[in-house]
Amino acid sequence: MRRIALLLLASGLGSCHTDFRSGVGEGLANLPEPIRTVPIEAFDRDGSAIALGRVAGRTVAFIADEDEGAIHTIDLDQRVEIARTELEGRPTAALVLPSGELAVALRDAGSVAVLAVTDIHESLLQTASIETADEPVALAASPDARTLWVASGVGRALEGFSMGKHVRRAAIALGREPRAVTISSDGARAFVGYMSDGGVGVVDLTSRRAAPPAIAFVGFGPARVARQTFALVRMPGLDEKLLAPTQMVNPGEPLVISDGYGSSESSPVAFDLATVDGRTGLGTSFAFGRGVESDCRLPRGAALDPTSKELAVACLGSNAVAFFDAKNPTPASVLKARVMIADGPSAVAFDPVHERFVVLSAFARRVHVMTSKKAAVPIALSHAPGKGLSIEAAAGRKLFYSADDDRISADGRACASCHPDGRDDGLVWSTPKGPRQTVLLAGRLARPAPYGWDGKHESLGAHMKVTMQNLRGVGLPDTAVSKLAAYLVTLPPPPKREKPLTPEQAKGRDLFASAKSGCAGCHADTFEAHDVASATKTDKNKTFLAPSLRFIAASAPYFHDGRYPTLGSMLRAKDSQMTAPELGESDLNALEAYLTTL
Repeated sequence: MRRIALLLLASGLGSCHTDFRSGVGEGLANLPEPIRTVPIEAFDRDGSAIALGRVAGRTVAFIADEDEGAIHTIDLDQRVEIARTELEGRPTAALVLPSGELAVALRDAGSVAVLAVTDIHESLLQTASIETADEPVALAASPDARTLWVASGVGRALEGFSMGKHVRRAAIALGREPRAVTISSDGARAFVGYMSDGGVGVVDLTSRRAAPPAIAFVGFGPARVARQTFALVRMPGLDEKLLAPTQMVNPGEPLVISDGYGSSESSPVAFDLATVDGRTGLGTSFAFGRGVESDCRLPRGAALDPTSKELAVACLGSNAVAFFDAKNPTPASVLKARVMIADGPSAVAFDPVHERFVVLSAFARRVHVMTSKKAAVPIALSHAPGKGLSIEAAAGRKLFYSADDDRISADGRACASCHPDGRDDGLVWSTPKGPRQTVLLAGRLARPAPYGWDGKHESLGAHMKVTMQNLRGVGLPDTAVSKLAAYLVTLPPPPKREKPLTPEQAKGRDLFASAKSGCAGCHADTFEAHDVASATKTDKNKTFLAPSLRFIAASAPYFHDGRYPTLGSMLRAKDSQMTAPELGESDLNALEAYLTTL
């Protein structure tokens, strides 16, 4: 009740109290004064795990702490945490709104919390909650300050909400796994960065249509594809030019046997600082600044100094911040510096008041203020007992995101290179045993053996050891493998709200369990290997593990070799024993509808 009362006071009932006290309603004269908020001056209109602004003359950072479900208020002038706000979900991004409030995307709650400062040393006050599609992960404000744009991962949607009343104005279907969004200065286009679906896409906000994400990479050849674009930065004065720190991948020719995962001719994973021309749409020529491959592994957050045109990129897998000269975004950008910081650099913001970058090292729970000489001054984040990962799982997470660790791979890949966010890259890799699709891990590993597409590994640890051998790593000791496994089983599943089944979905559920379809015969969570005549000419084994169908709608493509791009194409295919000839189109539609609910 206290929260409801605070919300009512903060939403404007204080003006009514004043009227009553003037003589119309003396019975309410003893009510408390309305809570007064202190507006936040915004520095940026794109969200990040770091939101910077000015509050009562002080430069403040609001840090989204996904591990502990909190927002930390950091006084950057004094370099100390001054407040902590507990949330009802895991925050991925924060953004200071034109109203002077703070919007926070709560990925597991399917909502955006709107918070206000009442006292800079106190917890923030929640004034509103905006329901969104499943898993809001990125925020951006329109240049006219009228619309809050929210990109959702599992929901695959870009939604626009009015700034004042938070009414949904638009809902636009996106590609798979969006992770970043920014709006052009004329408000006509949105640019979306994807984690596992082609790099960057353009959304026409006038027609409300999204172009398929697919960047043509100049100089890398047709085998290179873009993956893991977690950050987009607009170039001042060149509004349709974007900088996109991107992981590029060459998974190899699937039907060509390799001695590891990916092409044997070149390193499968490379960093690229892409320059995207948003005016021409996707599929046309773009120019890319090619950095040294090992300089930035797993690029995540990025921010630009608009005066010097210096770009800072958080390199999660390298525990470094890479600084690039981005004065001319068309030719190759120059790497200026590389600064090592604490574990887990995942977000960067630029403070225009003091002309400095602020970096979040999420794993080490540190915020770094970067001085003009590129020295990183750390600020510790508070810890609430009982929250966050266990010591063993936290150590396993560091291993999961650790690149350039020759115990894991010989070519600089981390586990997260193929399993970003513990999910999958949507690719099919050339391997020693034939084509293998990357599988989604999150929410699927807390189960009995076996593991692996062949279904022959008796434990998660044994499967990981074989994977490292295929990556030509020298191998982790058993204690480290145990820590890595401890982290993997804690990976939260893709958040999706449970909803009652529609009549069509209920029909699909009954079909799934029936002998008519035969689905439940293999997918009964017994995790056995089956031969359904799906082996390719290069597969050394003919039987494959029937994988978990949990979150199957979010893990395309399908079959071990990724031959089917959609659930519909898989159900209707005639090239294996998976076919159920007696199912008509209505039945297939119902079955597909049910599978999307799992």
